[in-house]
Amino acid sequence: MTEHSTDIQSEPKSSVDSGRFLRYVILGIAANALVWGFALIFLKAKTPIYTSEWTLTIPAGGNTTNVNLPGLGSAKEESRAPFANSNAFDPREIYKMILGSDAVREAATARLNEPDVKVGKPRVEIVDNSTVMTLSITGETSELAQKKAIALTDAFQVRLNELRLQEAGRREAAMQSVIDSAKKKLDQAQARLSDYKARSGLVANDQIVQLSNNIEGLRRAQIEALAAQRQSNARFSQLSSNLELSPNQASEAFILKADPLFQQYLTSFGESSNQLVALNSKFGPNHPLVIREKAEREAAESALLRRSQTLLGRPINQTIIAHLNVGGGSTASAREDLFKTLIREEVDRQGLSAQAQELENQINQLQARLAVLARQGATLDALTRDMQVAETVFSSTIARFDVGKLDAFGSYPAIQVLEEPTQPDSPSDPNKKLILLGATLCSFFITSALISAWTRKRWIPQLMRTAPAQPVPAALPAYEAEAPALSTDTKPELLDLSSPKR
Repeated sequence: MTEHSTDIQSEPKSSVDSGRFLRYVILGIAANALVWGFALIFLKAKTPIYTSEWTLTIPAGGNTTNVNLPGLGSAKEESRAPFANSNAFDPREIYKMILGSDAVREAATARLNEPDVKVGKPRVEIVDNSTVMTLSITGETSELAQKKAIALTDAFQVRLNELRLQEAGRREAAMQSVIDSAKKKLDQAQARLSDYKARSGLVANDQIVQLSNNIEGLRRAQIEALAAQRQSNARFSQLSSNLELSPNQASEAFILKADPLFQQYLTSFGESSNQLVALNSKFGPNHPLVIREKAEREAAESALLRRSQTLLGRPINQTIIAHLNVGGGSTASAREDLFKTLIREEVDRQGLSAQAQELENQINQLQARLAVLARQGATLDALTRDMQVAETVFSSTIARFDVGKLDAFGSYPAIQVLEEPTQPDSPSDPNKKLILLGATLCSFFITSALISAWTRKRWIPQLMRTAPAQPVPAALPAYEAEAPALSTDTKPELLDLSSPKR
């Protein structure tokens, strides 16, 4: 072992270091050339890819619409905010699926109007705690990447409109069924009400109110007629009592007064009676003049009684004739007026009595009619209420349907382009700066490793010469026997490295 070490040390130190350094330099140049050659070839051969980016946002607001229908009802339409319950529903997740769907990508490809160019699936990122979506898509050129982004956005908007129209169509079909049902119920309610009005004659409850008012008016008229009748009865009774004459007798008196023949007989009888009185005062009862005048008076009286019976239809006597005689002169006029008043009061009394009776009959009839109308009014109210309910439901349904048309963004909220698709200035892949940086780092690490290895192998022999001698193991003779067989061309550094391991 000592002899071998002496042989190694006898070699020129400068020639060993120079050879080892040269080998390390060649290895470093080759490794760095390989790294940079691969990097440059990759940059040259790799087709550049450009990325266009843009941002979409969904307005988070909601709205409420109220429609009041006077006398019918109201309709309310409330548009739920897209993010009202973000834990359970986020429309951006649905939009993310729609953006990556085949239909949207095929539509965007058709919009490009570029042969052999297809719009791939965009990259969509949802920004938490916001309403924003960031999108990106790649292309072989910056213009193509931007065109793809614009075409994809337009196709996405068109697809959303198609989905909204489909939803509106389904909603309209469902609502139309509800409207048809409500209209059918309304028509049935109106038919029942019209039929009942035609059968009962009761058109509106105002008729009942008007009938009640008429009954009350008749009752007031009846009360007034009864009061007037009582007044007329009182006047009639008093006048009849004063004249000791009935209305029939007063009428007979005017019948007798109106007959000229009766009046002639009455005048003859009066004159004869007056003449007889004058003769009796001068002559005795058997005097020829008295007897002749008495005969004339009896003849006038007989004619008067016959005429009275003919006119009145019943036999009367002189006492009755005297009682019925109106008289002549101013006295006759006053007595005649009293007879006329008596007859007029009788007529008024009978007229008021008949009026009161007729009012009573009318009141009874109207009360019976009112009882019937009251029972019919309950049915009319029920039918009218059914019709009003049906009309309210129908009108509210129509209003809600019309208002619902205003909300076209219920399930698919409106979307806005917050940032337009960009036209990249440089390709995103390959990233030249990143590749060059990687190649630089690889060169640095390779060079550092070779320098470290060269420095280590240079200082190991010196460390071994300065180290204290170690006892030779028992197996060392065999090693020493083999040592001379080694070629003198063996590299000293390899021997130095193998010695510690053995």
